Amino acid sequence: MPNAGQRYDTGGSITLPPGKWQVNYGSVMILYDSTDPSNSYPVITSDTQIWVLSLLSDTPGGAMSADIQVGSGGGRQGAGNFTRGSKYGMVLGSVQIYNSTSSPKTYYMSAFWTYPASSFPATVMRPTGLFSNAAWERWIYALPIN
Repeated sequence: MPNAGQRYDTGGSITLPPGKWQVNYGSVMILYDSTDPSNSYPVITSDTQIWVLSLLSDTPGGAMSADIQVGSGGGRQGAGNFTRGSKYGMVLGSVQIYNSTSSPKTYYMSAFWTYPASSFPATVMRPTGLFSNAAWERWIYALPIN
C-alpha cells in the first residue's frame, strides 16, 4: 500500500449491467511493518488508529465514481480501522450505483489510509491485503434496486 493519503487500486472490481444497484462489499486487511525484511505483522502499541477508506471508481486507483447515488440514502465509501493491539481489521461498505449507460460497466475498488498526525511514521506500518489474494475473507456483490 502506498503512503498515507495516496489512493491506490486494490485489484477488486465489479461489472454491472445498466440500472440501479445496491453494492455491498467487505475485506479483511492486515497491518505490516514496511521496515522489517521478514515482513512480520506487528500490532499497534500506542493509543492511536489507522483509518482505511475504500471507494468504487471508474478507473483503477481513481476517485469516487459519479455513478454513486449519495443523495438517495446510499453511502459514499466503505471504511474500517486498526486500533491499539490489533493487526487485523475489516473494511465494510455499501453504496448505491446507477449505471445509466446502455452497456455493462466495470467499477474498480480503490482505497487509501490515514492516521492522526504525530501518531507514528507512515513509513513503518501500513495496511495491506485489502481485496487482494492475501485477503481470503473478501466479497463484493450487487443487488438490483428501483
